[in-house]
Amino acid sequence: MTNKKDLNKVEMKTFGFYKDEKVTYWERTNFSVKSETYEGAERIAKQLLGTELNESDKVSIDSCCFIKNIGVPMMPEQNDGISTIRIFNGSDQLIASNSVVLRK
Repeated sequence: MTNKKDLNKVEMKTFGFYKDEKVTYWERTNFSVKSETYEGAERIAKQLLGTELNESDKVSIDSCCFIKNIGVPMMPEQNDGISTIRIFNGSDQLIASNSVVLRK
């Protein structure tokens, strides 16, 4: 005898999607500075503020990593109205976004 629940049972399929999200992260770069004194090394380190950190005869990059668990999602208003979250289907087609520009 066929159970009533079996008649209503529909075979479910699985479909693939992916989400791209623009996030602000902190990046930590450990570096060493060669100097005759700590004060001299600190002066050199402070001069690196606002510049790209590159190795030189006085600066050595030891390691670099993202600081975990502090990513902050970026909103479209912080990105000139351009989407910061996008959903794509398995064929790489954009199917949804939080774009302020596209909503106008």
